[in-house]
Amino acid sequence: MSQNKHLPYIMTAAATLGIIFLVIVGFALNSARLNTIIFATQSHVEPNTTTSQYPFDDPLITYVPDASRNANQKTKVFVSSQDPIIGAGDANVYVILYGSLLDVDMQTYLAADYGDDITVVWKDYAVSEADREAAMVGHCANTVGRFWDYAKALNGVEGNQTDYTAVAEQVGVNRTELDSCLATGGMGAIVDQSTGLAVPLGVTTTHSVFVNDELYNDDMSVEELKFHADALLATF
Repeated sequence: MSQNKHLPYIMTAAATLGIIFLVIVGFALNSARLNTIIFATQSHVEPNTTTSQYPFDDPLITYVPDASRNANQKTKVFVSSQDPIIGAGDANVYVILYGSLLDVDMQTYLAADYGDDITVVWKDYAVSEADREAAMVGHCANTVGRFWDYAKALNGVEGNQTDYTAVAEQVGVNRTELDSCLATGGMGAIVDQSTGLAVPLGVTTTHSVFVNDELYNDDMSVEELKFHADALLATF
């Protein structure tokens, strides 16, 4: 009788603990994204927002299953509004450059012109501190529309001896805003998130490239990359 009397209290306590556990897990899983949004706003650098063009804006998605894709999603790699992007959201072919801004081969791909029918997306795979620093400055440059100029300006620089903020300044990024953006730590969360998802997607080198679902880890010429992209484009 006494045991039954205390049962409702035990069940209530268990339910409360369960709810607290779920809240903690949810907060932990979304912390990187919240950090980016909150701190970017505090630093007066406007965070990117989700648009209908790039609907898969959930950093918890490692890849996008076929059944979950819409007409705009041509690759299993999630495309976030935080990613530097060139091209239309409804393009039939996505070239996703997944690697380091300091990789020599990747610099060749960054400098290429893929035409108006192909969307180009940047994703970070930072395996060294220099990679990470260059990437963070790149994302701050992206908030003011200067990522691609900055990325190309890094061509030929020596990783550990470079002041990446100076390179960003050279392409028109305000130094005060840049320092404020970097101080928040939000861009580091974006870089770490992208790097963490690289291996589950099969990325193994800092010059890896996706052409829609096809992954190329080995270095290749720009002509080869364009050949693969154009061949896929011709199937639509």
